[in-house]
Amino acid sequence: MFFYCLLFLYMVAIEPIKGKKDYLQFKREVTENPSYRISYYRKIIFSSWTLVILLLIGMWFEETAFSDIGLNAIRLKSNSFHAPVNSVFIGVLIGVIVALFLPVILSKYSKKYQDSLFSQLNGIEELLPSTNKERWWWMVVSLTAGITEEILYRGFLYYSFHRIFPGASIWSIVCLSAVIFGLAHAYQGIKGMALAVYLGAILGLIYIEFDSLLPAMFIHVLFDLRLIALLPGGRRREKENGFEPYIVQKKRVD
Repeated sequence: MFFYCLLFLYMVAIEPIKGKKDYLQFKREVTENPSYRISYYRKIIFSSWTLVILLLIGMWFEETAFSDIGLNAIRLKSNSFHAPVNSVFIGVLIGVIVALFLPVILSKYSKKYQDSLFSQLNGIEELLPSTNKERWWWMVVSLTAGITEEILYRGFLYYSFHRIFPGASIWSIVCLSAVIFGLAHAYQGIKGMALAVYLGAILGLIYIEFDSLLPAMFIHVLFDLRLIALLPGGRRREKENGFEPYIVQKKRVD
């Protein structure tokens, strides 16, 4: 239990500050050395999986079942929210998936809509891949984030809140975990944090309804991967010291 408390405190109090600090350092480094972007991707992958591995080791010592943090097959419930809402919930799930890909389709046919999407990425443009090699690494980052963040911010946090506050309602746990998930994305600015809170709540409800992290992981991975489809492939602008992300090129043109 002591290890769980340490990990919980790290995620709530330290990770938001550390993440912001690391991202600011990344922005300074990548301006001078664009190849540093891949190093930052590797750092994200390593740190994310390290936390999950430590969690799983701690669970083994504590004799905690993996199913307690949602690592099990899908078990669709009919009374998660005290109402038979399965058919409605599945419809909402399909709607979420469609909403993920609709912007990708629209951006291919509407330059105005594409420009609007790019404006929403202000604040994290340095993080986005701009070369084919970076795009491959971004896929690994997306897969990593979709799996590890769901284990940590849905599975582990929900389990922790149930242990700390046994009488807490499902809705309060969903909201608190979503806020913590948003704080972990503080480096993305206010808009990024708000989107993370919203996405965290949706993924939390999906986790609870299906009693498994698998559907939430799937949607989370798709959400991050869609950026590759939104960004023009292989478009770079050569500079004296390297290349710029496409979104930065566009800012200069505008």
